[in-house]
Amino acid sequence: MNCKITNKKIKPFMSFGLMPIANGFLKKDYFKKEFLFNMEVGFSKEISLFQLNDHPKPKLMFNKDYPFFTSSSKYMIKHFKNYSNWVKKYYFKNTKKVIEIGSNDGTLLNNFKSTETEILGIEPSKNVASVAMSNNINTINKFFSFKTANSLKKFKNKTDLICGANAICHIPNLTDLIKGIDLLLSKKRYDVTVYDNLLYEESYRKDCKFINGDIRDKKFYKSSLNKYDVIVWLAALVGDGACAINPALTDEINFQTLKKLCKVYNKRIIFISTCSVYGAQNGMLDENSSVNPLSHYASSKLKCESILKDKNSIIFRLGTLFGVSDNYSRIRMDLVVNTLSAKAFFEKKMSVFGGEQYRPLLHVKDVARAIEVAINSKKRGIFNLSYMNMKIIDIAKEIQKYFKNTKIIKTKIKFQDARNYKVTNDKARKELSFKAIYNLKYGIEELKKLLSEKRIKNFNDPRYTNQKYLEIFKEKI
Repeated sequence: MNCKITNKKIKPFMSFGLMPIANGFLKKDYFKKEFLFNMEVGFSKEISLFQLNDHPKPKLMFNKDYPFFTSSSKYMIKHFKNYSNWVKKYYFKNTKKVIEIGSNDGTLLNNFKSTETEILGIEPSKNVASVAMSNNINTINKFFSFKTANSLKKFKNKTDLICGANAICHIPNLTDLIKGIDLLLSKKRYDVTVYDNLLYEESYRKDCKFINGDIRDKKFYKSSLNKYDVIVWLAALVGDGACAINPALTDEINFQTLKKLCKVYNKRIIFISTCSVYGAQNGMLDENSSVNPLSHYASSKLKCESILKDKNSIIFRLGTLFGVSDNYSRIRMDLVVNTLSAKAFFEKKMSVFGGEQYRPLLHVKDVARAIEVAINSKKRGIFNLSYMNMKIIDIAKEIQKYFKNTKIIKTKIKFQDARNYKVTNDKARKELSFKAIYNLKYGIEELKKLLSEKRIKNFNDPRYTNQKYLEIFKEKI
């Protein structure tokens, strides 16, 4: 038995013997010639995928009498409607192209029908495909493959959404499937150049242009910056503790550099600020609420906001970040969700100082999504970004659910971080059609996986914490 992805040999661990194809309602006289396949199950440790040794051919599975019709399930109808509404609200703008693999009778695609959207169903069963076509759902009667994708010339590199409900499990060659999907999907690529001095990093391996440099260098501002359509300004010393080490240096890096940029750059700036500018306040805070920065970090961000108000800029005030960004980047362990998860895993206890303080949480992947929205938007101004507001004690209780035998130790010791605020994201939702989608459960589970796989051996290593790292390696800045 060979793995369907790596093509390496794997051993079946279970056999169900000879099995008929499901969904077949046969007459008695047909039993003698019924097709049977050897149902052996194997597992590829390399890619963590269960798979069948034998796959019935598509023509046998998806015959002219295929019995299942999506429209026969009221729960499926409801689910597809909710799903399509969600996609259209948070992802679609202007004209779109949508393809469904295994589109059945077109129940899902029917929700995308509009003058602005071009739809295509790919369905191997002739009888259900015919029903879709009779309902004016553009459908081709084929089994999806790279060859099929290659024939769809007007969809090549132009498709905005490819979906398939209960379809992938029927495709024996997953490599072929992925190649076909890749061929069809719109290549919204950005020509990205990263400028960074790798303060915390030992290497930078992402597939993009990279310039090693310091934004305090005069050469940076004399370069041809206006050749870039957008600058995403992430440059800063980040965190209350890190910025408190040297307030003058914080001002130089966080504020003075942006001030210089604004003098020489005339195009769009996406600036990353922080909800920390609100400090400690009661009630729900929006972008017009008063600010009360309690740290050098928050003050430096607020100063930056003031000089951007007359520029072609969009400012994101981020909530408290959590989660894992990708397989390349350094993960921070000085963020409440991340550090409590690590403590729960390694120490089986979480110390909570006070705990009644509110934090507006936001996954790092949602930040990336928001930046992409800002790149394609002409909107200006300040926008709060968060997923939800939670008390720190409640964050700890939620994390406790995923790490067995973990204790929460609540202490009355006064914590140096006095921030306490709740923010609303209504403005981002209304004006940018942006809503954070990565919830706390997702973040905790990905952290647990990371820790369980021992990808982090010592979470107390200074490299994971801005303040600790800078206290040791001051010479780097």
